[in-house]
Amino acid sequence: MDPVVVKVARGPFMGVEGELRPGSETGTVTVCTITSPWTRRKAEVRADAIESLVAPSSELRCEIAWEHHDAGEDEKMMFWVERVDDPQNGLAAEWDAYAVHAAAVDAVTQRRTADALERFDQELARLNAADAAARADAELAYWRPQSASLARITPLQVRGEPDDITEEERLELAIAGLVRRYPSVWDLAIERRDAARQAVLDQGGAGSYSQAPNSPQSATDHKS
Repeated sequence: MDPVVVKVARGPFMGVEGELRPGSETGTVTVCTITSPWTRRKAEVRADAIESLVAPSSELRCEIAWEHHDAGEDEKMMFWVERVDDPQNGLAAEWDAYAVHAAAVDAVTQRRTADALERFDQELARLNAADAAARADAELAYWRPQSASLARITPLQVRGEPDDITEEERLELAIAGLVRRYPSVWDLAIERRDAARQAVLDQGGAGSYSQAPNSPQSATDHKS
């Protein structure tokens, strides 16, 4: 049987296209991307958020949808990046503040995605692949917001040694042929986010936040 091709019509994965798969939760389905140039990625969404397609559209259109989604995820993580050096007291309240921030980012991301996909259909869809890609690259921040923000995000994900490492420690590691890995700012931000969520769970809270209708708190397989 040929795979069923669908697109996500609403929610944080708006515009993503791919093969329809069963979801991991009741009432959800998984869309396995088949048009992404990076790798196969998956978006778990509610079943009423998808629409059938006769065939997938261009790789670029799907890439633009993922770019907007990933840019939104990065923006949400910056909430924690900005707090990695703060004392870890009141983490449950911090999660509540994050929930408000994340819901607002999701709403803005979905509006920007909808605008970009509508403009793509009007201006870029009629062009050949090379010309469409060139037009998109000329307005990188608009069409590929996640790529445009890499200069800001990538240094946070690079692992490095702390400033207070001694020459003796460095020499011992070199003699042993070891390379010690230290948490990056991004790692610390993830740890703080998870600790805040756990603090809410420990108090009997839900540890989640409300997104726009038809868009669950789902996860994605990130680019490798």
